Amino acid sequence: MILAIGGYDKYTGHCSWEVVFSEMDQNVAKFIRTMYSHPAVMAWDLNNEPLWFASTQDCLPNVSDYQNVVDGVHAMYNLVRANDPSNKPTTVGESPLPFMHYWKGIESFASPHLYQTNMPQMPYTMEGTFRLAKAESNPLPMVVGEFGYHIPDHVPDENAQAAAYTAFYKELKAQNLGSAFWSLSLSDDQHPMSVINADGSLRPAGHVVKAQHPVVRNASFVSQSVPTVMKAGQSYNVSVTFDNSGTGNWALANYK
Repeated sequence: MILAIGGYDKYTGHCSWEVVFSEMDQNVAKFIRTMYSHPAVMAWDLNNEPLWFASTQDCLPNVSDYQNVVDGVHAMYNLVRANDPSNKPTTVGESPLPFMHYWKGIESFASPHLYQTNMPQMPYTMEGTFRLAKAESNPLPMVVGEFGYHIPDHVPDENAQAAAYTAFYKELKAQNLGSAFWSLSLSDDQHPMSVINADGSLRPAGHVVKAQHPVVRNASFVSQSVPTVMKAGQSYNVSVTFDNSGTGNWALANYK
């Protein structure tokens, strides 16, 4: 899991990061100290598309304005480093691709957000998009941080969404790249991009994603035979049965 830390990029009538950062840095520091040791946390995303968001708020009219955003993201990097003693990797999820080079000094790996909206041309443009992302992130390793397909803005229906996911994963494999995944939201604004239905069942694209991420190590509880009462200091025979619901084999030497 990559935890995205945002907040100070939510400009409210101004384009200076210091004001909002001063209002939330203590909460963010507490969040980092609470979460860094969780076994599911792999890395920190220092913000979510900071330069793209600033551009949507008319905060980048001049080249010099870019430095304001860069300073804000660097402040978050320093906050993470001061509060995470485990020194987990950091990245900055960003789009469009030409913005990526701004973050090389504080990233452990690049995390481009790739949304391709021209579906008829997708088979022809995808390889070039990946190659450009690699060039922008070089020499850092790269994990695609976001991708997805909006119904109906990007694709007409659920089957077309599934086909787009299939093509995307095929090119990921060809380019020897990994990806994170986020499209599980049921919110009104993001559900059109989700791969799950409102009841939690999988859309066709969800089945594509599931097939790409098989659970190797997993188990489900079946039954147990344990004495109702146990006296302190005594030894007892017990039996616990689990079902191997993953895809990897269990070896006696590794599971006790």
